[in-house]
Amino acid sequence: NRKKYHDLITKNIEYSNALEEKNQELIALKNRLESVNAGLNLSNRTLHHDIANKMLSLELTKHLLKKGRVEDALKKLDRFYESVNEIISNSKVKEKDMEWVVEQSNVKIYDVLVEAASDFQGIANKKGIEIECILNIDKNLTLLTNKVSLQNNILSNIIHNAIKFSHEGGRIIITADIVDNDLKISVIDFGVGIAKDK
Repeated sequence: NRKKYHDLITKNIEYSNALEEKNQELIALKNRLESVNAGLNLSNRTLHHDIANKMLSLELTKHLLKKGRVEDALKKLDRFYESVNEIISNSKVKEKDMEWVVEQSNVKIYDVLVEAASDFQGIANKKGIEIECILNIDKNLTLLTNKVSLQNNILSNIIHNAIKFSHEGGRIIITADIVDNDLKISVIDFGVGIAKDK
């Protein structure tokens, strides 16, 4: 009887240890799933926000059509289509060992800044705001980055906020300089600024 009890206790301890090990695996999987879910939620919000920002660029297209500048309007529509397509493609989930992977390439910064400013020219015009680009960089200067994220997640949001919080008839200056071997990009507005609670 003593040996039977001893064997039972030993097996019980083994089962308990195995159960604890599986429990730890489940906790780790739960944490990884929560992380992936948070990433998907962020991706969804970003996608919605960036496409909504791009919709604003259609204002300039409407303005061009009203003036009879059909060729220019068609170019803007092509740019809009290409840009939204890039945003959607960039938002597709790419997983590698449950880590988020962002594709990078050498991006011409000058072109990205000009495109970002151009995308918002329509809504800037509506408020009588002048967007001025002072780009003191080589037109072929490249940066290893994700173009869609840089242009749509970062620059477009900053430029849109600069317009949103600027006075009518105001001015926004976009600058790019090399300072101590670093690229410095500034978006300067002269408006009311974003309220601290926002």
